[in-house]
Amino acid sequence: MNKLPDEIQKKYERFKLEWMLAHGYTLADLVKELGEIQEDCEPGEPIGSIFDMWEHDVGFGSEIWPCFDEWRECEGKEPQMSDTGLRRKLERCLKVAMSREDLGCQIPHIVLTLADVMRNPAYHSPTMEVWCNYFLERNETPATGTHRLHLTCPRCGNTGWIRRDDGWECAACGEFAYTEDMGTAAEEIGGDTV
Repeated sequence: MNKLPDEIQKKYERFKLEWMLAHGYTLADLVKELGEIQEDCEPGEPIGSIFDMWEHDVGFGSEIWPCFDEWRECEGKEPQMSDTGLRRKLERCLKVAMSREDLGCQIPHIVLTLADVMRNPAYHSPTMEVWCNYFLERNETPATGTHRLHLTCPRCGNTGWIRRDDGWECAACGEFAYTEDMGTAAEEIGGDTV
């Protein structure tokens, strides 16, 4: 199925919004940043060019989402097989929601999304990934032996790690990192068990 360039551009724009949320920024933060840039511009400068200047030169404290080409090669690629990581996270969310009366209202939402994932092998939703990470971080009891490191999982943003023989496993998504890749931070904080 061929995608129209408009559809791809809309996916990229959606990714930028999701990137902002995942990195703790809101639309209000973006508007504030653009207002600060606008103060240094000529009167009547189009907002589009102000945004372009901000995106290419400033960002959120020099932090910005990947450019379109980089996104298209990485995050924007269509998944080749079932997103089993999302499926596992949804199953964990469902287990947590079913075990707590105060979270029961989330069960229909989780079940419907889980059904979509199981029905469509190419299903992918960065928004749902962000929601699952947030839900699990707020509501899931950390696994016994989980260590809180001052390191963030590059895949899901979690800071809970489980010590394994040759490295560390993210407690939220299962991402694995070898001890030598974690650096000294893992050794310094490794005893901080939750």
